[in-house]
Amino acid sequence: MMISKLDEHYNGDMSVSAQLKRIQETKKLKAQQKSEKRRAMKKAWQEREENAQLIVTSVW
Repeated sequence: MMISKLDEHYNGDMSVSAQLKRIQETKKLKAQQKSEKRRAMKKAWQEREENAQLIVTSVW
């Protein structure tokens, strides 16, 4: 505990805990971006499928 406090005091943004926090935030941001991209792709696919279904049913 004392070592981590000293590390934070002397190294600030470059301390081990600050580095770990940045890594976790980066991972979280990447996961959110991936999730959003997947959600958008799924929505676009569903819209294409609906349009294709409408075309097929209107032809018959």
